[in-house]
Amino acid sequence: MDMDKSKQPGIAFTDCVVIDLKFHREPNVREKPTLDVEFDIVKRIADDKSSAQVELTGKVQETSTRAFEVNCTVLGQFMVVDGQENMSIEEFLDHNAPALLFPYVREAISNVTMRGGIKPIVLPPINVIALLSAKEQQLSST
Repeated sequence: MDMDKSKQPGIAFTDCVVIDLKFHREPNVREKPTLDVEFDIVKRIADDKSSAQVELTGKVQETSTRAFEVNCTVLGQFMVVDGQENMSIEEFLDHNAPALLFPYVREAISNVTMRGGIKPIVLPPINVIALLSAKEQQLSST
């Protein structure tokens, strides 16, 4: 389906919930830790292609000593708006859904690290779509 760029995609973002949040830290965490950041995505589309769910998982850990680790998975639910279809749900999930869900993962990671007694980890703006595409290419080439 070719999208008319003058219109909205015709897909509603109906819900977002944190479905998994894990935090572990050791007593000694460096003031300015070196971070390893990873993202994974799982997409599920209804058989009739009228709705979909996307799970975006962010994992942050201290690189050298593994002094802390945070894993956060958010579930986004999306639904095709009848009569307003302007983009396939597959294309929407590939290009838009990760960008919509990233701020929720980012906020949860920042919040839980602050509550865990370390300086909040505030992830910078990231092109999640490019990151996930590169990861997909890397996995398919091995």
